[in-house]
Amino acid sequence: KAGSNMPETPGVGDMYTYGDYAYTMGSDGWTVKLAGEDFATKTSFGEILETIAGEPITDLSNLFIGCVAMTESPAIPATVVVMNNTYEGCTALVNPPAIPATVTSMQYTFNKCKSLVKAPAIPSGVTTLSYYMCGECTALETVTIGKGVKEIPNGAFRACTALTTVKL
Repeated sequence: KAGSNMPETPGVGDMYTYGDYAYTMGSDGWTVKLAGEDFATKTSFGEILETIAGEPITDLSNLFIGCVAMTESPAIPATVVVMNNTYEGCTALVNPPAIPATVTSMQYTFNKCKSLVKAPAIPSGVTTLSYYMCGECTALETVTIGKGVKEIPNGAFRACTALTTVKL
């Protein structure tokens, strides 16, 4: 999926814009942010690339933070490792995609996702759930936690008043 500004051989700091996203090359792969400024009113977003110029998309930190109208998210590429704050404050999010097995960091990932009823399974590569990982998800009923999780802080599911099932 080539665009006019795709780097041939990306280096740290190179940027590429495609569809709804702005990609920045880091030392361990591409980080993704939203391109444009009118994202709070959008209900959905386009596909996230998996690789650019042969380099993987690895970090979705803060990607959809504050997208209060988003009800459904695009698929998460299988190359992603970090999903910190990815959906924080997405109060209308109902249908999050599956989290790839490659993900190892999910700090505050679904914090304040008040419409989320069932969280996607937490992969086994995540060893520690963060405080507020699903905090204030007041509609959340079910969570499946991967076998790699060794620590669940007291506030991981703070104010999840509907939570009735935690599967290990």
